[in-house]
Amino acid sequence: MDVSTLDPLSAQLAIELEIEDMDANINAILPDLDQAQRDMVEKQHYSFREKLVNQLGLLRIQVEFGLSIEDTQIMIDDELIARLRDSSIDKGGKSGVGGGSVDFAKDGPITSKHDDALALTDGRRPAVPTQPADPAPSSTSLRKEEEHLCSVCLDSFPAKNTTTLDCEPERHTYCHTCLAHLFETAVFKETSLFPPRCCQKDIPLDIGRELLSKDLIKDFDLKVEELKSPNPTFCSNRECAKFIRASEIQHNIGTCPFCKDKTCSTCKGKAHEEQLCPQDPDTISLQDEAKRSKWQQCSECKNMVELSAGCFHITCRCRHHFCYLCGAKWKTCECVTLAEEYVVIPDAA
Repeated sequence: MDVSTLDPLSAQLAIELEIEDMDANINAILPDLDQAQRDMVEKQHYSFREKLVNQLGLLRIQVEFGLSIEDTQIMIDDELIARLRDSSIDKGGKSGVGGGSVDFAKDGPITSKHDDALALTDGRRPAVPTQPADPAPSSTSLRKEEEHLCSVCLDSFPAKNTTTLDCEPERHTYCHTCLAHLFETAVFKETSLFPPRCCQKDIPLDIGRELLSKDLIKDFDLKVEELKSPNPTFCSNRECAKFIRASEIQHNIGTCPFCKDKTCSTCKGKAHEEQLCPQDPDTISLQDEAKRSKWQQCSECKNMVELSAGCFHITCRCRHHFCYLCGAKWKTCECVTLAEEYVVIPDAA
């Protein structure tokens, strides 16, 4: 999954959803496979899943400590080297090389930012140094507000600043910053994540909408309508190319609210001077029938006219005069005015 164009928090959300989808999909297909196929599929699944988990760990470090990708990798590499070096020291604290001893218990456990970062890569919370106990609160002090842990950034927030979703089998809690970021990513950046979801269950759009800034709500509503449209129409003006809502399309012609250009909602190109789109299936069927029946179309109102008898001077019901043979305005062509097949001889009395 390519998340190189996303910021760390958006990429983290995208990978978490990808892992959820992968786990759900493999559980659905495994029962239909024989043992050999299951072994192969599981091997490929867990190999790719491990890569995603490692990538997710690096992203969590970036989000937690605000580091670049390069600094994150250097931190992890340095820590792994240090751990390999320390593994040569025996349980008594003696070095396998120099023979000296180190008393690790003298000053208590030592934690570092490196330890915290590495802990994030394997799904653990960073170690927290022991803090001196606060004095007992007085009876007049206020009770501390209840806090919830965000499932994304793993920080604690006041309950009023979090939202717990109806996920299954486990309900997940999001801080409002992470939840708003998920919605912005799914709607504006990585639309393959739309609709926003957790544990493969769609998150109600109203929940995210309430968390957006007023400046984004109008764009959000328009983008949601676009993403929910099965056959969206965009402005044919390439310099604009904005989405045209269904309410702005009349008789298959959409009027862009931004540049006012008109677009055919059938072929998605510039609106035709004629009323009918040549790619419209009904139009194609009508034109085929017109050729077979020798009908002619009025160039003004676009209605079809059938001549059963008489001359080729047609006066349409819209009062337009044209030639039945070529469709041109009357007296502007060189067609004959009459043909024998259209002459009707009245029966003798």
